This record gives sequence, structure tokens and C-alpha cells, in this order.
Amino acid sequence: MLEHFIEYSLVDIKILETTDISNYPDVAKIIRDPKDIPILSAAMKYDIDIVISGDKDFVVLGLVKPITVSPAEFLENY
Repeated sequence: MLEHFIEYSLVDIKILETTDISNYPDVAKIIRDPKDIPILSAAMKYDIDIVISGDKDFVVLGLVKPITVSPAEFLENY
């Protein structure tokens, strides 16, 4: 099923490079878990629309871009 989704999806799926986050130092001020800083920074750097995660630290941010959805929400809505 996942292969079918990826093959026919109109969505660009990107694997994020999280090593260069120096352009987004303010991310540390808005997210609680320091381990999430590289993920959110990379999402912002690459102008990602959606972060697929069940991590509550992302969900409670309430960001408009990138929005955070659970894997189930993503499959249901996209």
C-alpha cells in the first residue's frame, strides 16, 4: 500500500538533511525537546508543508507551516 501511495502521489516527499540548522536558531525557543530542533529547523529550511509525526511536542506548536499531522491523519486526509 505504501509503495502504491508513493508511486501515485502528487506530493513531493523529501528526506531532510538536518546537519545545517544554523539559519534557524529561534527554533530552540519554540520547541520543548532539544532533539526535535534539527527536525523542525530542516522542515523550515526546506519550506516543508507537512511534518508527519505523532510527537506531541510538534502537535502542540500549532504551526501553520509546517503543519503537523499523525501518520493516520496523513493517510486519511492526503
